[in-house]
Amino acid sequence: MTDDKDVLRDVWFGRIPTCFTLYQDEITEREAEPYYLLLPRVSYLTLVTDKVKKHFQKAMRQEDVSEIWFEYEGTPLKW
Repeated sequence: MTDDKDVLRDVWFGRIPTCFTLYQDEITEREAEPYYLLLPRVSYLTLVTDKVKKHFQKAMRQEDVSEIWFEYEGTPLKW
């Protein structure tokens, strides 16, 4: 029984390694380094958008900073 609890705890509190990159058309004269985060398995992407925007702010045009979307292998992710 304790093994089941350990597995459930590990799944519930587990984290997913995530890499954020800028779309090539969004990059200005500065090259943007990827942004890596360990995100909780039970979370929402919208909770990290401010961190992601702040990281890429220097490499983007000011008018593009307000817009953000996420995609995985070319497929946009639902919010």
